[in-house]
Amino acid sequence: MKEMRIRISNMRVVTAALAIALLGCDHDSATERKLDLVRVARSTFLTNAPILIADEEGYFAREGIRIEYMEIPLNSVQALPPLQRGDVDVVAATTSIGLLNGVASGAAFRIVADRGYVDPTSCEASGVIGRGSLFKGKTIDAALLRGRTVSTNPVGHTGYMLSRYLEHYGLTLKDVKIVRLAPNVELQAMHSGGIDMVTRNDPYMHALLKDGDTLLAGAKMLVPNTNAAVLVYGPDFLVKNRELGLRFMKGYLRGVRQYNLGHTPRNLDVISRRLGIAPADLSEMCWPSTRPDGAIDDNTLADYQRWAVTTGQLKEVASASKLIDTTFASQASRLLDSETRAR
Repeated sequence: MKEMRIRISNMRVVTAALAIALLGCDHDSATERKLDLVRVARSTFLTNAPILIADEEGYFAREGIRIEYMEIPLNSVQALPPLQRGDVDVVAATTSIGLLNGVASGAAFRIVADRGYVDPTSCEASGVIGRGSLFKGKTIDAALLRGRTVSTNPVGHTGYMLSRYLEHYGLTLKDVKIVRLAPNVELQAMHSGGIDMVTRNDPYMHALLKDGDTLLAGAKMLVPNTNAAVLVYGPDFLVKNRELGLRFMKGYLRGVRQYNLGHTPRNLDVISRRLGIAPADLSEMCWPSTRPDGAIDDNTLADYQRWAVTTGQLKEVASASKLIDTTFASQASRLLDSETRAR
């Protein structure tokens, strides 16, 4: 009889524990349902790390947001039509002619924050890289560069960087053969001699240099202070629900500020798992700088546009007010600073 009472008592404990667990699951599910869904275009570049950190650390959840990552086409410009339609809320884009042309032509999306800029006081996170077997130990001149095959985006920030590099030798983009390869294909193409140069940033630049290729010129010398990557909002945040756009920005800037702490064990853990980069490699990489207030450099953006006009890729230089909506980042930054002072 005593043994039976013990068994019944144990069953009651198990039943109570199970009920509590189920209640906890229901509570978690209910909480998740209450969070506002924000769809973000997925990106595998290090410049997306602040978003991943903010998601992992619950900074978005603190703002009542649940993130859903959407698969995008080969480049961020191809994600702009889904952004315009409202299929995606946020695109982590590179600065490109396609982006600027879209905004200038009346598209309902805007650059809203920095996602990675060329900090002239930091380490070298991007640049023009030459095949080691061709360039290592050689004196670089116009004759060596002319006619070479280069993997780059001729209408993007990397093409701008390459153009500035070639200018030092009296050359233009027309003096080299431009191809566009996916970042994960470039390493093999360089190794086999299929291409001679690439313009790339980490994590891919690290793999190229580790394989024996050589950095011909860094972005710090070529395009200092430029915003290589930006955060772009579509019409849902810009028009329909600016309050949600502000909350997303607060979560994002919290992620930026943690990211800016550098190669901490926690940052290494989160970024390594989320981007699938070996921790040892990640700890050796130069992480692109991101402005803690999300600010965009108007002057370098205008310089980029002037280059695009001279190369026939843009009709005219658009004003910053037409391209950028600074209110989300500036307001979110002020709110975060106030919260920090209040603690």
